[in-house]
Amino acid sequence: MNGYAAVYEIATHRHWHLGGSSSSVESIGKVHAAETQSDGRAPGPLTLCGLDTADLRAVPLDNPTDLYPTWYPPGDHVHTVCQRCNRLATAH
Repeated sequence: MNGYAAVYEIATHRHWHLGGSSSSVESIGKVHAAETQSDGRAPGPLTLCGLDTADLRAVPLDNPTDLYPTWYPPGDHVHTVCQRCNRLATAH
């Protein structure tokens, strides 16, 4: 199954250092599915659940033309997927 571009919300976590200082660390947040543009690779303007993809980033190693068992790429970097996108992507 594939054919969808996998994009993610940016998750920001506060990382505390010795001495009390902190910094923000960005990671992959919730992953959404978007239909691809005519090139078959880039995400279209909206996710299946209606979010604007301009505010989201492409999931590393995602290639919508590759066949995966899921619509998002395999690996331990995807922890949470949008349930609405998942239902819509797997219904086809």
